Amino acid sequence: MKTLSIITLLAYLLLGTDAWSQSVCNGEFEDIPLSCISNTNKTFSSKPKPLSEILPGAILFYKTASGDLGKIKFLSVVNKSSNECTVYIDAITYSNVGAFIPNSSLSIKPNKNHWLEDKIYLDREGLTALVLEKVSPEEIDKRRDEEALKKVKEGMSQEDFDKLTPDQVTEKIDGAIGAKKPPKRVFDSEQETARSKSACLLSITKGGEIAVHKPGTKEEKGFKEDNPALFFAPLVLIFVAIFIIVRVFMEDQDKYKTQEALEEAENSTKGKEQAFFIKVTKPFYKRYFLPIVQSSKHKQNIRTKYRQKLANAGLSKEMTAEEFVAMKFFMIIGGPFAFLAVRWIMTETWPLTFTPLMAIVGYFYPDVWLSGMIKKRATEVTRAMPFIIDMLALSVEAGLDFMAAIQRVIEKAPSSPLVEEFETLIKETKIGSSRAEGLRQLGWRVNVIEINSFCATLIAADSVGASIAPLLKQLSGELRVKRSSRAEQQGATAATKILIPMIFFILPAVLVAIFAPMLLKMMSGKL
Repeated sequence: MKTLSIITLLAYLLLGTDAWSQSVCNGEFEDIPLSCISNTNKTFSSKPKPLSEILPGAILFYKTASGDLGKIKFLSVVNKSSNECTVYIDAITYSNVGAFIPNSSLSIKPNKNHWLEDKIYLDREGLTALVLEKVSPEEIDKRRDEEALKKVKEGMSQEDFDKLTPDQVTEKIDGAIGAKKPPKRVFDSEQETARSKSACLLSITKGGEIAVHKPGTKEEKGFKEDNPALFFAPLVLIFVAIFIIVRVFMEDQDKYKTQEALEEAENSTKGKEQAFFIKVTKPFYKRYFLPIVQSSKHKQNIRTKYRQKLANAGLSKEMTAEEFVAMKFFMIIGGPFAFLAVRWIMTETWPLTFTPLMAIVGYFYPDVWLSGMIKKRATEVTRAMPFIIDMLALSVEAGLDFMAAIQRVIEKAPSSPLVEEFETLIKETKIGSSRAEGLRQLGWRVNVIEINSFCATLIAADSVGASIAPLLKQLSGELRVKRSSRAEQQGATAATKILIPMIFFILPAVLVAIFAPMLLKMMSGKL
């Protein structure tokens, strides 16, 4: 069942890639990119479109005579049979020199019993224009007959056409139209009104082409009505896929909830706040990706590679090496999902081609995050060492045993990663580890030069029976000298680091403040 569900999930994701790309084209007018227009499967045509077929909100794509692409949205359409034909549009043309925004309206009215035409140019060169014209019903019949006659001539030779009688030509024209023409002027008033409404035509000049994009026009409504299966079948498949995915996610829900509750209770007793990145991703990678990693044949290599790194970052109690690799696999999906979520929340137009790249970034991000945690913990350990070593030296000089001195440090010293490691050292010695073995494990977990030197010194002193107090005092002094020299080193590099912002941000402002008055006086002739 789980295998079938996973296969279905993968198939849904793969098939959803195409739906994803289509959703970009089916968005708002402002969000439709040039790639959607260039890759559209809509049919471009130069045939005029009756204004009555264009509804408000419709979106058309177009090609200019120079090969540029663009998009139009019809904000409002006024189609009055005897008074006015007007359209208000938003349009943009994409060219090599940048975007071009045409005018926003077309309007024609009768003037001295003649219908005028109006046009707007769709490119800077004026090669292609969108034309709105009022054509009489007789002119529509004439254009229809001319198109039908052209089709008749294309289907036969000129000699055969010349042999036809006028009645035969009329009959063939009627056949090309698809229905015999009614007798002239037999329309009643309602038919005449409906006929005149289609007399406002929207067309594109020679060399340009138009394609209908947004559903809602008569063409696409007819397509959906003629093909209902193509509309409802994807919805059914999506519902089935979502049902299967939810079913898989809900399996063993009670078991994982109990386990998570136990882990949260354990962490609360420790009083340690879990890292935000782990807290967010843990419910997913532990439930769905950890079993895959645990069944792998390379478990030993995974432990060898990440066990010490997790210990150096102080995460060995929060996650195992297998869980860390499971997190990396989860981020292959989590990276693209986070990218798309941020893109949607910020309403950005970042290319969706970055999505596969985000999967690669997501896989390697946990390694970068782990390296940052290791560096941060090493800095905190180094900063806390001098004070803690001083406390150890004072406790040993006061007569306490070394392990008792460590216990006193744990009680009195402020919380730090080094104090946590000393707590682990005490626990290991209580369950049977020797002092030398506990110190070696301490050096392995922290992996900082100063701690390694500290552990090696104490192991050597313990093996020969030397006094520890003088060694601790000497080590504390060396650490303080190193810390002060490190601070001096960082202070010396500060001047170099501040040089770049000074040159690019502070110096220009100073130069403007000094030389701007002089330049203004020189330009006005006062200097």
